[in-house]
Amino acid sequence: MHPSYRSMLSVITIIYFAVMAMPVLFGLIVLYLNMSGGLPVDDELNPDLFKYLVYIMTPAGLVAAYFYYQQQLKLANEVRELRPKLSRLQSILLVRTAFLEAPALLAGVATFLTGELTFLAFILILVGVHVYRRPTIDSIAADLMLSDQEKIQLQDS
Repeated sequence: MHPSYRSMLSVITIIYFAVMAMPVLFGLIVLYLNMSGGLPVDDELNPDLFKYLVYIMTPAGLVAAYFYYQQQLKLANEVRELRPKLSRLQSILLVRTAFLEAPALLAGVATFLTGELTFLAFILILVGVHVYRRPTIDSIAADLMLSDQEKIQLQDS
């Protein structure tokens, strides 16, 4: 027996947001440690190195996520049936999320090691992009070029 479309959409949504929970939780822990004075900051560590890394990795992650998603959608759209399309979309979204998660975790590590709270802004930016690009029935239907009948199947399941 195949899972229903509603359960497939639920799994996609849960995975999508669960993956980005790690950088958010890590960022909150680092912020708490910094505010409470419990953050062991190495004074000899140069924060400029991390600035360059975070400044390069953030846009690189955004661009890589965008192009990967577009390229993989083309391949997913070659499939005719809805269920395999949704399965592929789940995998595609997981990898796209990883492209956003990596620079967010780097920003958290940079904050942890240097004590510079400005790196936490990059986590917020990446999470904001992630939430903005969340999968909805309408965005899934547009991205997978679903027919009206397939979109109705998703909505009614």
